[in-house]
Amino acid sequence: MFRELLVPIDLSEPQAATRAIAMAANLAARWDAGLTFLSIVAPPAEDEAGAEHSARAAAALAALIGDRVPHRRPCLLVKVGGSVSGRIMEAVEERGIDLVVMASHNPEVTDYLIGSNAAHVAVHAPCSVLIVRGREGPRFRSVLVPVNPELPDTASRALAVAEDIARSHGAELSAVAVQPLVIGETGSSPPDVRPRLEAFLAERMGGQCPELVVRLGGSVSGEIRDVAEEIGADLIVMGSRGPHFTESLIGSNAAHVALHAAVSVMVVR
Repeated sequence: MFRELLVPIDLSEPQAATRAIAMAANLAARWDAGLTFLSIVAPPAEDEAGAEHSARAAAALAALIGDRVPHRRPCLLVKVGGSVSGRIMEAVEERGIDLVVMASHNPEVTDYLIGSNAAHVAVHAPCSVLIVRGREGPRFRSVLVPVNPELPDTASRALAVAEDIARSHGAELSAVAVQPLVIGETGSSPPDVRPRLEAFLAERMGGQCPELVVRLGGSVSGEIRDVAEEIGADLIVMGSRGPHFTESLIGSNAAHVALHAAVSVMVVR
């Protein structure tokens, strides 16, 4: 499923990092994947040696991880200075990362204005990104996967990951489809799209079809977040075609959900 996981750690917020560490360890064990932990620290003071500064950060990172990653010897990286998201992108390229797992607080007003580091990485990273929110343990109880039959490859990748995580965590799996509301010339109601969506899901899931919620009209990202709240989902798994210039300007649906959702979000590329 995934081969190399990267977990950025903010040493100033150890409590926020612990669930991301536990989640990454759980997923790495599931997929037999490699683990890299990254800490980005401010440059040393003028009277402080750079090597000692980095060594202290590496020791703090090792102490925070401790024995939370059993049966594995993860790679520990410390990068000094630079933007958080930029340093994460560097590590993604250097280590051949295909999934970033990072903690994020619940959305706040400032996030809507300038974007959090986690949401920025979710938009710009060339790989999949899991944003971990909440303070509960390293397992999910309810997984929601939005699907769009018009993008079958993107939907199939997200479904495969969502199904695997739901199975390994013993979680309920649900799907949501947001369809445009189009009224015919005669003013009749839109056709029932549920049978087509259920057939689409069954074809890609070995004949099985998860609980499906269909919403007509409205904001795609808003409807997805509403459904997640209604069913009590604690993870949303969304497919994305990859970072694009237009997403950097206005944000994709996946980026909007990653930024504004109050629960964990995984963007699959």
